[in-house]
Amino acid sequence: MGQLFNPAYVFLNVFGLTLVAKLQAEQYIRKSGIDYTTIRPGGLGNEPPTGNIVMEPEDTLYEGTISRDQVAEVAVESLVHPESSFKVVEIVSHPDAPKPSFKDLLGSINNSPGLRSVLKLYPGFHQSIFSRFPDIAIYRAIW
Repeated sequence: MGQLFNPAYVFLNVFGLTLVAKLQAEQYIRKSGIDYTTIRPGGLGNEPPTGNIVMEPEDTLYEGTISRDQVAEVAVESLVHPESSFKVVEIVSHPDAPKPSFKDLLGSINNSPGLRSVLKLYPGFHQSIFSRFPDIAIYRAIW
């Protein structure tokens, strides 16, 4: 639940519950049994990459940016490396970071499923949100 009190997380959820909906979708995918890799980039930039990729497990990176090119590179690499299976990774870029192989980056990530799952910790959470904010019909379809 580390991100729940992060100011950026709180801000993005004030009006649209965007990140809550994303967490719900992640939980659904995790429970489905299908192979997945969830990539959570830091702040996205349109400029060319200026550093190497830093990859950490979920709920460990709270600041940093990354170019869209590098996010695309991680997405493609996750398709060809079995080490990416059943993982949630957070990525940013840093000029002083070492440049290990994607196999090593992905292999270094160990997730414990449900670490951020509000729904697992608080069953019925989404129903309480919708009872308070009934006009969020678009999210009801997702949940």
